[in-house]
Amino acid sequence: MLRGQQVLVAGDSATAQFFLSLVLQLGGAEALGHNKRGGSAVLKDLTASACGDTVRLNFVRNDLLLWTSQVEEMRELGKSCTAGRALLQPFANRVADADLLILGTGHHYPHVEQPPGEETSDAVFVRSLNHTLSRVVSVRAAAGHGPGSVVLLGPPAPVAGCSRYSRPITMVEALSVNSSLAKWSRNWQITRGYGVLAKALAAELGFGFLDVAPLSVQRPDDTLGRWCRLAGFDCYKRLKQIGLQKHHHQAAKQAARQAVAAAAAAAAAAAAATAGKGAGRRLAPSSSAAAAIDTAADYWEEDCLHTCLPGPVDEYVRLLFNLLPGRATRTAVARGGNGNGRFFGKNLSSWLYTEGAENLEPCANASNPACAFMTPEQGLTHCAPWAALPTALKGRAFPWVQAGWHRTRKREAKQQG
Repeated sequence: MLRGQQVLVAGDSATAQFFLSLVLQLGGAEALGHNKRGGSAVLKDLTASACGDTVRLNFVRNDLLLWTSQVEEMRELGKSCTAGRALLQPFANRVADADLLILGTGHHYPHVEQPPGEETSDAVFVRSLNHTLSRVVSVRAAAGHGPGSVVLLGPPAPVAGCSRYSRPITMVEALSVNSSLAKWSRNWQITRGYGVLAKALAAELGFGFLDVAPLSVQRPDDTLGRWCRLAGFDCYKRLKQIGLQKHHHQAAKQAARQAVAAAAAAAAAAAAATAGKGAGRRLAPSSSAAAAIDTAADYWEEDCLHTCLPGPVDEYVRLLFNLLPGRATRTAVARGGNGNGRFFGKNLSSWLYTEGAENLEPCANASNPACAFMTPEQGLTHCAPWAALPTALKGRAFPWVQAGWHRTRKREAKQQG
C-alpha cells in the first residue's frame, strides 16, 4: 500500500513511538537515519527508509502541531506558552510532499498558558488544531492530495500507578484508579477530552482517525514505568522522589495522622464505654497509613504514558494498515511512478545521514511572506508575550493581542501588590 510513497509523521513523543513502530514493521530497522535537530535522545527530526527504499519516511517533533516554518517563532511560543515544556520543530513546508500525512498531538496542551478572557483550554486546543488542519487541507489540495490522505492519531490514555499492574486491565478498572498517585494525572484526564475533540475535527474534515485511548488505557502493564521497576532500575529517582515528596505530601500525611488519631480516640472511647476502663489509652498511629503515603510518592513521577517496543503501539500501527485501503491517497503513479518527490530527491545515504530532511524546511527569514503562517485565528497567539519576540518577528505581532496581554499582566501585578 505504501510502495513508492512519502510518509510524514508529526506530533509529540507518543507519535514518535508510533513512527518507530511503523518503520520497524515496514522492515526499516537498518534504515533509521540520524536525529538531525539536536542530537539528543529526544527524537526531533528523524528520517527513515523502508521496503527496499521504495518508501521514505520522516518524523518531526512538534508537540502542539503549530503551523509555522519559523524556528524563532516556534522557540518563543514554546517558552512563553508552555514554560518550555513543549518541543516545537517546523514541519509545515513538508506537508505538501507527503502522500500519507499522520498527525498526533494532545499531551502538551494542558501546559499551555490560558489566554486572557473566558476561553477554556478546550477552546485553545480546538482553535489551534483547527487552524493547523485548515492550512493542511489548503496546502495539500493545491498539491493534489485529498483529505483521505491525512490521518489524525488520538492521544493515548495513561493510568496512574501503572507499575502495579502485571496484566491488562478492563475499562472499569482503569476508570476506578486513584488518580492522586501520579503527578500528571490531571493533565492525562484533560487530554482524554482532547482526543474526543480531535476525532470530531477529523470527521468534519474527512480525515482518518485512530482512537487509541480505549486500547491504551487497558495496558498499564506494558508501560515504561512498569518495565523500569521490573528491571530494578531507579529510573525516576524514586529514592530521591520519596524524600522530595515529603513536602508535597505533608498535608496528606498530616491528614492521615489526624484520621488515625481520631480513629484511635474513637476506639479508645468505645472501649472505655464498654469496659469502663482505658479511657486515657492512646493508640499509636497505624504504620500502614504512612506506608501507603510513601507508596504514593513512589509512583509520583513514573512514566505511564510511553510503552516499550514491541508493545501496544504496534497494534495502533496495524489499525493504520487496516484503515489505509479505504483512504484516497495519491500514489507514486500520480507522481510519475518512480518516486520523484522531494523525499526521494537525495540518495539514500544523504537522506538518512548527511542532510536528512533539513533541506525540506528552508524558511529561516521572518520577512519572507512564504514563511509567515501564523494568523490571528491561530489559538496560541493569545498566550505569547510578543514583546519578547525577536526583532524580526515584532512587525508581525498583532496589536490587539499585545495590548491585551500587557493589560492583563499589569492588572495581575496590581492585584498582587
